[in-house]
Amino acid sequence: MLSSLYIQNFALIESLNQTIKPGLTVVTGETGAGKSILLGALQLALGGRVDLKKLALDGKKCVVEAQFQLDPKKWKDRFSQEDWDFMEESTLRREISQNGKSRAFINDSPVKLEDLKRLSEELINIHSQRDTTFFKDPKFIADFFDSYGGLEASRDSFNSALKEFKKSNSDLIELKEKLGNNFDASYTSYVLDEVHSANFYLNEEEELREELNVLSGSEDINVMINEIRQKTDNNPGLNDDLSQWVTMFERLKQRSKFFNSLREESGAVQDLFQSVMQELESLSERIESNPERLSTVEARLSLIEELLRKHRAGSLGELLKMRDQWTEKLELYELQSSLKIKLSERIDSMKTKLIQAGSELHLKRSDLFSEIERKVKEALGDLNMDKTLFSIISEPLDDPAIYGTFKYSLLFSANADQQMQHVEKVASGGERNRLMLALKSLFVRGKGLETILFDEIDSGVSGSTAAKVAEMFTSMGKYSQVIAITHLPQVAAAGSNHWKVDKYLDRGNSRTGLISLEGESRVEEVARLLAGKSMSEAALAQARFLLKN
Repeated sequence: MLSSLYIQNFALIESLNQTIKPGLTVVTGETGAGKSILLGALQLALGGRVDLKKLALDGKKCVVEAQFQLDPKKWKDRFSQEDWDFMEESTLRREISQNGKSRAFINDSPVKLEDLKRLSEELINIHSQRDTTFFKDPKFIADFFDSYGGLEASRDSFNSALKEFKKSNSDLIELKEKLGNNFDASYTSYVLDEVHSANFYLNEEEELREELNVLSGSEDINVMINEIRQKTDNNPGLNDDLSQWVTMFERLKQRSKFFNSLREESGAVQDLFQSVMQELESLSERIESNPERLSTVEARLSLIEELLRKHRAGSLGELLKMRDQWTEKLELYELQSSLKIKLSERIDSMKTKLIQAGSELHLKRSDLFSEIERKVKEALGDLNMDKTLFSIISEPLDDPAIYGTFKYSLLFSANADQQMQHVEKVASGGERNRLMLALKSLFVRGKGLETILFDEIDSGVSGSTAAKVAEMFTSMGKYSQVIAITHLPQVAAAGSNHWKVDKYLDRGNSRTGLISLEGESRVEEVARLLAGKSMSEAALAQARFLLKN
């Protein structure tokens, strides 16, 4: 149940904090006073679209909060499933910053706007005389049946089967996407064998190119090595000189510890010289002219370059990664046939289960048709539409939808001698309003609506019909919290709570406020609805009479 509404800096509303009571609350006010502004603010809190031009932020932040009193037995698990913080006094909040950026909250935790909207649609139902969504959208109609007949358990079974069916289809699509739309197993196997047979390893290309440099320049290298040998051979005492050089440093070391490090470094120089010459001799033995090896290395590099070009790889490492991917895809392809069979069997099984759950849900909905048709006709008769024809039809869907396996439509004719057609095509605005009122009077008696708001749904109604509308609102208020924006005095007098939307000037600026009416102020407002601004004693007396009844 909606327990309070807080509005700050929304259009002409500077600040408003309104407590909302159970039962029937009526909202009245002169044309242009701001009833639509009040409704717009509430819809904003519930996840509605933002029209920045109408907000008139003027450098201030807009905040709208709708607080709901929730039954833990019904809502705690629901909040837990969505990972929302549950509170018995739960608040849906919307903030619009000075620059127009929107933020949504559930109990002070930031949420996506679609989450806020999804929750609000379960908490409150808003119907405007301009709203024809209910008649056009088969999901709305299906939701009506489920709420009216208490079919939530059957609907949950269908939803569970639909979820499993979609998951199976998603798994099959994911399997196909892993292989790619144009995967060719034969070609992949061929190129994989080609790369496998080459038996490359990661750094092979770099090593081969270095070896090629040595093999192709072996003669020049040997010439340079011989030059180094000659320099050394022509100076046979070089090593002896180094030994004597080290001995001198040893003598210095013995005279003073200052020369310890120099002695060690001099010895290292001698060791390094000997090590370099030994390594040179070792390498010189390996560097020789080898035409066969040179040819082998060149052929190997040529093969690498050919395969890199063929597969558009930038390096041998990249080609080896492609080889691993081909291997993975071929392994997956080999498993695909068995996986496809298993997934197809699972999909068939899930579809059978889904169709069965959808059929069971449809049968239970169908059992409600005659009762709903009868009660709607009775309610329309009370609303001075006793000649109305009304029927519910269904047709199977080719593919299951989120609301079931059948599509539902409402047929209507205002005259008994005319053929029924779809409501949205033939019913006038006033006729749609009365039909909606009749349907939702049944809706609130189901297990669905805790709070329902009507925005001038009684437009176009007068006389004895207005009294019937007031009776219907009063009856609905016994089952749900009902808020009715109205211009009918009969409805205004029927409310257990009465608000008046009022426009006033504040420091030269137009503002919209909300006044809770009681006693004589309420009598005067009902009289205004009866007689307009030229209020008479007769109108006041009639207002008192309506309020007593």
